[in-house]
Amino acid sequence: MANPSGTSHVYVGTAARIPGAVSGIFRQTVGSDQWERLSKGLPGRMDVQAITIHPTDSNLIFAGSQNGPYRSRDDGASWERLPFPDEGQEVWSILIHPRDPRTMYLGTSPVAVYR
Repeated sequence: MANPSGTSHVYVGTAARIPGAVSGIFRQTVGSDQWERLSKGLPGRMDVQAITIHPTDSNLIFAGSQNGPYRSRDDGASWERLPFPDEGQEVWSILIHPRDPRTMYLGTSPVAVYR
């Protein structure tokens, strides 16, 4: 996901669905050909299904995984797992309300939406 506030990073989440694949969150500086794996505070294996950058604070990034939601407050340098009512829920989508940036929606598997 490209940063909507115009900063110079692109973020990608991957899942290790086949043997030998690498999972996690990666960041690339626009104009560079190098990808940086972001792992501080994340589990060793993290299948990332969703990444969302906060629309008014480009340092605030959210990721959805098989382990629930995670948050970075420092442009992806470090991560923390967010409290979530259902442990073990896979987060497949994250949306920040377009008119209320304090409200976030999480879509989970099999079928649920949390606000």
